[in-house]
Amino acid sequence: MQVSRKQLAMLLKGQRVHIPDLSPIFQDWPQAINCDVDNVRPDTEKLLESLFPGDRKLEKLKAADFPLFASCWWPNANEDSLRLFVWDDELDSEIGSLANDFNRGQTFRSETIRYVSYCLGLGDQDPRGEPTSKIIRSFKVIGDAICDAYTDDPQLAQRQILLEQMLFFMDCSEIEQRVRLSGELPTIEQYWNCRMGTSAVGVTLAVNECV
Repeated sequence: MQVSRKQLAMLLKGQRVHIPDLSPIFQDWPQAINCDVDNVRPDTEKLLESLFPGDRKLEKLKAADFPLFASCWWPNANEDSLRLFVWDDELDSEIGSLANDFNRGQTFRSETIRYVSYCLGLGDQDPRGEPTSKIIRSFKVIGDAICDAYTDDPQLAQRQILLEQMLFFMDCSEIEQRVRLSGELPTIEQYWNCRMGTSAVGVTLAVNECV
């Protein structure tokens, strides 16, 4: 029998979930916090304030402490590499401005694809100019850094890999939003196939060398 998201939430309410010790999985991962974390925080807060002025989710985004997350993920990166690109909250968060509007979400995705391609030097600039969304435009600083790091022919291929992973990420974002708005639950297989994209595993791996 197909169970809806709401029904599943009710079934799980009050239940205890045991999460096993995950540290063995990450035993070879660097165990440190980047020393520049406190230098990055003020700039990150300013960026969030410029992207979400007066937005009710601003404080939640600040509390998420993206600089700490990035500093744990890339403990040896330089300060300029600890950057922020807030994108998918607009689509997959219950408080995102496009979370419940699939058609506007599609427009947001297509504009993002065009702009990311342009910023990575792999596509032409949109003849209509830059995107109106500050969130999409916030990729520019990341694209510039990646283009500076990946300059010659072999590294151009790395940029292409990154773009392909971004496209996969956005395709899966579309599937995720469509399923969420339907109120139904995907099968486990469908979920994992989609989650490999929406978790941005490929995107992260494609930029690891850059940082």
